[in-house]
This record gives sequence, structure tokens and C-alpha cells, in this order.
Amino acid sequence: TRRPAQHMQATLTGKRKLGIGKCWGQEIGIGSSACTLTEPNSAAFRQRFCGHCLKHGVAVPASRVLVVLDPALSPANHHGSGVWNEPRPGATSWPAHRIVNQTSGCLGPKLVVLREERGPMDPELPGLVGIPCAPGGIVIFRVARTLQPAQLPA
Repeated sequence: TRRPAQHMQATLTGKRKLGIGKCWGQEIGIGSSACTLTEPNSAAFRQRFCGHCLKHGVAVPASRVLVVLDPALSPANHHGSGVWNEPRPGATSWPAHRIVNQTSGCLGPKLVVLREERGPMDPELPGLVGIPCAPGGIVIFRVARTLQPAQLPA
């Protein structure tokens, strides 16, 4: 479901205006009490994050971050108004996710951030592997044209 604060709204001049919305860092990451509402000046990715996330990064549990081994099997982000690429009827069984570290200039492989933890009974996602780390590991992403890993767990 779309929330009014997350999609574009028409103005009296006929131009589309981005509405005030929740910081995407709070949506993607563990969530921070320091996150504030954002009012993007443009549709640019980094405009969806509050000043705290832009400065300190976004912390995501490593168990929700997967490495793309086979780019041919990796989906792309949908151009929509929300953070997550939602499952589509009739499509492969990808859960809600966001592809990150995928723009030119990124170092390392594409990564997939899942909205929710996967359980042992969930079907395997082909071409992906988890980040090897101790339980409870955290990946810190910096916000640029995409999320880029700034710190991987040991």
C-alpha cells in the first residue's frame, strides 16, 4: 500500500512535488531515534535520507544483506515511490528488497538488502549468498547515489 507521504503530489502549478516522508534510513536500517522526517528537494536517492543518516550512515543487520554472485539472476530496483521493490504477482518469488552498491563507481559486488529476515523454510534465492559474519553482525552503509558498504562485520 502506498502512503501519501511517500509518493509525489501534484501542486497548483501542475508540477509534481515530493511530499514529506519517513527517512529511508529508518525504513531500511535498524532504525534510529535520531531519524527525522525528510522533505526531498528532488527525486534523487540521497534526498530520501535525513541529515543523521547522511552523516553517520545506515546500520543494517548483516543477516538481511546478501551478495549477488550472478548478476544475470539479480533483479533491478523498480522506479517507484517507495524504498522496497515489492513482490509482484506472477514474478519470481523475490521477497521485498532493495538492490544497493549497484551504480557505476561502486566498489565490490551488488548487494541485496531484504526488508525482513529470511527463515530456514524460505526458498533459496538463486545467485545470492549471505555475508559471512558472527550472529548479530551489522553492515554500515554510507548514503551516496546508492547505499555503499562503509563497514562490513568481522
